[in-house]
Amino acid sequence: MGAVKVKKPSEFRKDLYNDLKQTSKGKQIIIPHKDGQAILMDHESFEALHEDLQTQQDIIQGLNDLREGRSTSLEEVIRSGPWKEK
Repeated sequence: MGAVKVKKPSEFRKDLYNDLKQTSKGKQIIIPHKDGQAILMDHESFEALHEDLQTQQDIIQGLNDLREGRSTSLEEVIRSGPWKEK
């Protein structure tokens, strides 16, 4: 994962032009944070973080489905697959 920076408000104001320029070129993402701080993250890192979060949500959904009985056995999948002749 690339560089992730947390900037205090004074530091962010000082570098505002450059940070906005990098953001407008799609090279980084600016995320507002507590107490006026900003998190600056390169686009690839943001996408990787977003992908990881989505994977975690998918795993949680799958575990919930299993717990609630919303599942199909491997045997059932094999029996009803499109590769079976009718």
